[in-house]
Amino acid sequence: MTDDEKYDEIYFNEMRADDTTSFVSRHDTGIPREESLDYIRYYTRSLKSAWDSLPKMPGNLVGFATDAWALAGYTHLATPDAPEIMPYLRLVARGIAAAAARTIPDSGPVCVELGEFGPIEIPPARKLPIRGLNLREIVHAYYAALATQDALSVQLLARVPLEPLLASSGALLTAPYALPHARGLQMMFNGERGGLSLLVKTHGTWRSPDLPQALREDGIFLVGPEIELALFHKYTDEEAREVGRPTFDRVLRMALVDHRWLWNVSEPNPGRTQTRDPEGFIALGPLAFAAQRYRRGLPVNITSGYLPRSVIEAPPI
Repeated sequence: MTDDEKYDEIYFNEMRADDTTSFVSRHDTGIPREESLDYIRYYTRSLKSAWDSLPKMPGNLVGFATDAWALAGYTHLATPDAPEIMPYLRLVARGIAAAAARTIPDSGPVCVELGEFGPIEIPPARKLPIRGLNLREIVHAYYAALATQDALSVQLLARVPLEPLLASSGALLTAPYALPHARGLQMMFNGERGGLSLLVKTHGTWRSPDLPQALREDGIFLVGPEIELALFHKYTDEEAREVGRPTFDRVLRMALVDHRWLWNVSEPNPGRTQTRDPEGFIALGPLAFAAQRYRRGLPVNITSGYLPRSVIEAPPI
């Protein structure tokens, strides 16, 4: 059996009724549209409350970003491809990036523009770790910045020291892949050589039997596909075939199937799936590389309920 046949066998075993070879359906969240609208109203208020708290509680930046991500997810759920998704995801990038920039040694206040809320100056962090800030959040910030073409977030993240984030809860368990994953992305965005090579070396480290099952599944079904997309998103189909690699569309399609499995089937807490978690409503890593590929003038032939086209096809900034 060839690699392509194995790939298709895996994919078709995981297909849903609405899937086609060019479309991957989103999992059924069980949330009616009216309930999604209620959540949108709730998180809109929560986001405003988080903003109001920042002058006295700058540690709430990560919570601000979390609210923005929930708003992006529920908005896409209620009104697929809505234009508001783009600015919400940009707030995700900026909230996390600004929180992370506060940890840069000997740096001054962090100045950041937070969309419709306007500019704000945040003091450096007095102590570490910052609640909610971890290596995976750094990865999320890079993906949100890539998806939304947000140069400011990339600038804020450029000098962030990553090793101190290993002090965050549970980080040491995922260090074999979480640290080089975040470091590889930081190097890539900083224009440093070796970023992609570091991502390649990371591949597969999440299969360690020493990791809890939930963390292994995060690596297998989220991190692994994201790294493959990072490696292949610049190839044309012809270039991919010449070097014996799968095309971007194949990698993207499987990444979306993996994303769906994790958020619809996986049970980090036995007996409870993640079906209703808004973080799973949009596949942020696949979205980032699909958007980047589209802007390079290369085709993205896979559509999905996880990929807002309003972000992928947004005009260059």
